[in-house]
Amino acid sequence: MGTTSSKTASKAPPPSPRGARALGGAGGAVTVVTAAVAGVVFAVLSSTNAGDVDETEASLGAAGGPNACAAGRRAADCSTLRRLQENAATFGNVSAWSFIGAGVVGVTTAIVWTVGPRAEGRARLHASPMLGAQDGGIMVRGTW
Repeated sequence: MGTTSSKTASKAPPPSPRGARALGGAGGAVTVVTAAVAGVVFAVLSSTNAGDVDETEASLGAAGGPNACAAGRRAADCSTLRRLQENAATFGNVSAWSFIGAGVVGVTTAIVWTVGPRAEGRARLHASPMLGAQDGGIMVRGTW
């Protein structure tokens, strides 16, 4: 009654370097596009708030002169002006960093795509940083 079964668990084959490369490239591209779209959206928000700042400043200047906020008059309008200025600056910074992030991810994706593993027998490029006490550089090796 003591029979044993010698079934082995079947394992899926590891992903091919080509498939992993394509997946990494697609993921990088999606991230770049998403960050760039976010950069555009935040740039529009920053621009809209900057326009509102101009309108509020003009309104304050017409009603109370150039020192309307310093004199303590129209405190609610001055508070709105400060909030709009802060929003414009914040949205502008987020927009800039979104574009910077998109660029960094794009360059990184391009480098990984270029130097990543390929199918056997195909061209391969390898880049390595080199640092010395007085200098630095990059060493590029390739086979074709």
